[in-house]
Amino acid sequence: MSWIGFTVGVALTLFTWTTVMKTLVFTRSGVPLLEQGVILGLRYAYARIAQLMASAERRDNFLSTMAPGALLAQLAAWLALFFVASALMFWPFLDRGFAEAARASGSSLFTLGISGPSGQAPTAFIFLTAATGIVVVALYIAYLPTLYGQFNAREAAVSQLESVIGAPPWGPTVLSSHHEHGLTEGLPSLYARWDQLAAEVGVAITHYPLLAWFRGPNASTSWPTSLLAVLDSAALYTALMPADAPLECRAVLRTAAHTLDRVSKTMSFAVNATAHADRTAEIGYADFLPEYVRLRAGGLPVTRESEEAWAAFCETRRSYAPQLLALADAVLAPASRGRRQIELEAAIDELTDR
Repeated sequence: MSWIGFTVGVALTLFTWTTVMKTLVFTRSGVPLLEQGVILGLRYAYARIAQLMASAERRDNFLSTMAPGALLAQLAAWLALFFVASALMFWPFLDRGFAEAARASGSSLFTLGISGPSGQAPTAFIFLTAATGIVVVALYIAYLPTLYGQFNAREAAVSQLESVIGAPPWGPTVLSSHHEHGLTEGLPSLYARWDQLAAEVGVAITHYPLLAWFRGPNASTSWPTSLLAVLDSAALYTALMPADAPLECRAVLRTAAHTLDRVSKTMSFAVNATAHADRTAEIGYADFLPEYVRLRAGGLPVTRESEEAWAAFCETRRSYAPQLLALADAVLAPASRGRRQIELEAAIDELTDR
């Protein structure tokens, strides 16, 4: 029986090392099953508990602990698997049974030095198990600065956007706020920055899927909703003023469409790809029209009529909205339109008065 356990221990060691290397070292390996299980399990539990909280701020504060919790859970799962695997491999070489093997495994893995069985084979396993614990923890420590560096770069762009358009993010506000504050000439640089950011986010989440669940400091903003606002504004720009829209508008739309396709494939284990297949034009004409009137009344040099502009906008939106809306649902992102309803109604009243 102990030798069967030894065989299982070897297989479990290989499986766990493969998972560790895929997560921390390899760049084209996909998302390991263990990492998928940790993320999905915590996401389900957090979503269920968050539903019981009445305050949106409390829900967001609670959900913000999910990704750091997943980091700790993932490390704990690896160490637990290595502990069990090592105990199974010690088992045939110790006379006192599996309990003594577990004691030797824990002592070696965590380098406690409280139990050191004699013999050539046990000594070799002691060294290998001790090296395993040290290497895994060292790799994980080196992994964290990269993860948080990517997070900080992403959230800096989200925060900068929030300082101009407020929160929650809303596509038409990107255009109107820049126009009202005399910052229209800065739109090309904004789109250029988000073009670069979209590519960086795609690479980062492809390598570190857990990064998608890290939440920023503001409960009303998130990277999916901020990116959606920027892309909606770029699509609006090209729909309202096709001849005047800067090249950066089309560049960010192309980059984002490619990035979201790749990210959706990486996160397919958590994303419901069909949930938003029919919601490519979530901003319907009834919502689009008051925004069109508000932008035009604000002095934006619109060159297309409302229906033609709306049709062009919806056509462009099909390239990014389904994937991004599904990603926002997957990472439990906050809603992007809550406080805009009053302004929409005011714009409709303005149109009626005219």
